[in-house]
This record gives sequence, structure tokens and C-alpha cells, in this order.
Amino acid sequence: MNVWVITPFEPIPTEEDVRLMRAGMLCERLRHRGHRVTWWTPDFEHYTKVHRTGADTTIEVREGYQVRLLKSLGYRSHVGPRRLLHNHFLGRRFARLARTCEHAPDVIVCAWPVPDLCRAASRYGSEHRIPVIIDIRDLWPDLWLEAFPKSARGLVRRAINPYLKMARSIFSSSAALIGLTEEYLDWGLEKAALARRSTDAVLGLGYEVPQELAEGESNRCLANLQEMGFTPDARLTAVFAGNFGRTSDLETLVEAGRILDRMDECPVRIVLCGSGDNWRSISESARGLRSTTVLGRLVRSELVTLLQQADIGVAPFRDIENYQKNIPNKIYEYLAMRLALVSPVSGCIRRLVEEEALGTAYRPEDPESLAGVLLEMASDRERLRECRERARSYFDGNMDADRIYDEYCTLIEEIG
Repeated sequence: MNVWVITPFEPIPTEEDVRLMRAGMLCERLRHRGHRVTWWTPDFEHYTKVHRTGADTTIEVREGYQVRLLKSLGYRSHVGPRRLLHNHFLGRRFARLARTCEHAPDVIVCAWPVPDLCRAASRYGSEHRIPVIIDIRDLWPDLWLEAFPKSARGLVRRAINPYLKMARSIFSSSAALIGLTEEYLDWGLEKAALARRSTDAVLGLGYEVPQELAEGESNRCLANLQEMGFTPDARLTAVFAGNFGRTSDLETLVEAGRILDRMDECPVRIVLCGSGDNWRSISESARGLRSTTVLGRLVRSELVTLLQQADIGVAPFRDIENYQKNIPNKIYEYLAMRLALVSPVSGCIRRLVEEEALGTAYRPEDPESLAGVLLEMASDRERLRECRERARSYFDGNMDADRIYDEYCTLIEEIG
């Protein structure tokens, strides 16, 4: 088959030292099974905020697999009018270039959001009688409601109503809805006013365990981390690695570090790394703390090295519906690296942590609670060891990318 995959935000396979995420793993698996694959994605790289080429570009990854970069506006902040304009023009760009393709696809897989791209893909599929699968990755735009106080939500709902209508139209005309969890799929089906169909499915993100780094590469990465401010020691190491955005409560991590600093010899250290709108303010807030280190965005090999030195993965997402109903990529990554989990989020994450005994929870926006949890785990190394053993065991049985993306490909083949 000829398959189009439309997904923004992710690193592409020709970029140096990156970890392939959902679209990248799906494209590789489809190509491995003998299909032709075209991955459509913006020229603008979401995390580094730079343009890859500055133009529409076709990259031949290997025979039968290409990446189509769409010239795009770009933005500095994850939230704001320019981001919405970027999305709007991205949808128009795809619609125009898709019409020029010599060979139409047999099936389209499009990630939600970006809604403008999904709408363009849905319209193209309808015009050419091509099935479109919508892969729900985010509860957008509902998540906007929780970003504002209750007193303003009526106004916000009116503002996002066009996007709610767009979601309803796109979801209801899909050949299939894919949810990262049962809760995500139910959300999409409710939006579309659909009963669950045989083609609708729950398929988690999956994760490919990185290959062991060669000794020289590992030493080089460790030296780089030391230059940035991280040196391994005997303390329990709790790591957050991800986006410094509005949906992560990193302020609580810094304040927990401030509490830990009151101890003469604290047995815990907190390391935060990544990029995003709030990176600078978090970095400045943590400056001078002995227990807390803030690093910038790491390349894949450096991140692997850091996580290999860690004991705990902290998932400090805000306790909102978008995370209560989801198992985000960060959870997969931490479990794959055999880390115990610490998180304040109720719902899916809390059930996973408690039912599988993979770690513990702390109270949302409560640095005293977080500091206490970390000190408790530092004092009970046997329990920590057991959590870490169960983490990798659970990952191997439930989150391995090979199994998940083989199931995804089978579904695509049946629909196409």
C-alpha cells in the first residue's frame, strides 16, 4: 500500500542523534512490512523553534520512505495567536501540495491535533474516497477549559466552539479513531457521537529501548553532562526530562529542592532537563540550590546516559483531564529505562503506579509532599529496587514498541 502519515512535533529520522517517536516508529514498521510511506510534517521544528530547511522539501529516507517537509510560519511560544496562524497555514499548505502528488495514498493516518491538518486530510480523503484514520494524541481543545478559572470558562468555550465543531466533523467522518488509552478513545467517540466501531482501537505510544552505548560514546556523554552541571554521586537521583511548558508543574520540583536544601546532608538530588517556554524562569529559580540541577535540552545519547544514572522518573504533569486520561510518552520512557515513577496525576497514571507498584504519588502542587516522598524512597532502597524491577518487567509485557506498532500496521492494512 501507499500510506500517508501526517504528524507534526516529532523529530524526523534524518536528524542527528534523535529518538523516533510515534510517527517515526509507525513509518519504520510500515516500510518494514513492504509499504510505501510518506510522512508529512512541518519544516518548523517544534522543540528547538527553528526551521529545518525554510522551504517545502522532500527527503528520501530510504527506498519506499520519504519525509515531506511543509514550509511553515513557526512560532516562539507554544500558546498564542501565532501558533494558531501557523496551524492554519500548515493545513492550507498540505491541501495545496497533496493535490500535486502523482500517486494518491491508499490510506491516511493523521494525528490530532493539529486540527487544521486533520481537516485538510479529512477533506482530501473524502474527495478521493480514501480512508482517514485519526490518531488522538491530545484532548484538544477541551484542555483549554482547564487552563482558565471556572469563572472564565463560559467565554473560553464560546471562543473554542469552532474547533469543537471541527473535531466533531473530523472524528465522525473518520474510518477509525485511535486512542492512546480507553479514556482517550471514549472522548473521541463522544465528540463524534459514534458508537465504537470494529476499526476503532486503543494503541499506546510504545517505546523502543535504546541500544547500549559504546564505552567511548557513554564516556563522552557523561563528560558533556558534567560540563553542564551534572556529576553522578551517591544521592538518590530523581529526573524530569521533557517540555518546560504550562502543563508541567516544575515550580513544585524547584520548591521541593529548596526544602531539601535545608538538610545538612540531603540524600536526594533533583535534575530537570529539556526546553520550553518556562525553561529560563525555572532555571533562574533553581539557581544556587545544592539539591537541584537544571540542564538544557539533551540529544538522545546524553539523555540515555542521564537516565541510566537516575533512580526515579518524575512526571510532574498538572492534574488535569488531558493527563488523567492518558499515559504520556514520558511514562513509557521512564519505565523502559527501569526507573521508579513519582507523579501527582490521578486517573490512568495513578492507577498504573499504584496497581503495578511502580512508585508512589505526591499531592499536586505540594512541594512538602514531593520532598517527603523522595526522602522516603531514599531511605528505603530495597523498596526502590523492587519498584525499578517491576518497572522494566511491566514495560516489557505491555509497552514494547514492536508489538504495538505491528498491531497498528495490521489495522491500517485492514482499513486500506
